[in-house]
Amino acid sequence: MADIPIVLTKQQQAQTLANYMPSGKAFAAKNIIGSVIRKLLLGFAVEIMRIDTWIALFRTDTVPDQTKNFIPEWESALGIPDSCFKGTGTDTARRLAIEIKLAGQGVQTAQDFVDLALKFGISITAESGSLHGIHGALPTKVYAGGDVEARNTLVIRPTEVIGESFPYTFPITFGTSELAILNCLFAKLKPANVNLVFESV
Repeated sequence: MADIPIVLTKQQQAQTLANYMPSGKAFAAKNIIGSVIRKLLLGFAVEIMRIDTWIALFRTDTVPDQTKNFIPEWESALGIPDSCFKGTGTDTARRLAIEIKLAGQGVQTAQDFVDLALKFGISITAESGSLHGIHGALPTKVYAGGDVEARNTLVIRPTEVIGESFPYTFPITFGTSELAILNCLFAKLKPANVNLVFESV
């Protein structure tokens, strides 16, 4: 691992240990370079240096959206790779996946889904199917299960066109990879009794 900060040098660590030792004849040689007790303190100092540097690294590199050295640990803790995130790509992409999976823990309301989509840079609306159902204000879809199914449906709609639109350019790309990941993630995060419907603009 690179850029591990050195907190104190070996000599400084040894002196710190010496300062904590009692004074008197038994430990008089603790400050004498080359003495047996000083060499023992230098041996201990190497291990304390190792611990201190790891603690310093832990303090500076464990924030999920800034980490460099702990990306594999974060991915392992969050179950990446999975069916939505491959755990590959640039460090920036992998950090974003970590941040999104963390943000997805506790998604419950329609606004939570909207906020999570914004982390992908995708603006969406998330509305109850009852607004698009049989007796809704926007009766654009009739649900087979009637009003009960409509109430238990969450309609996700991007607020702007995503991907290619007319006139087409080739090769034609419908949507984006982010939208596919979002679809996968939402399917996992939705409550068990809720159906998800993705609609285009």
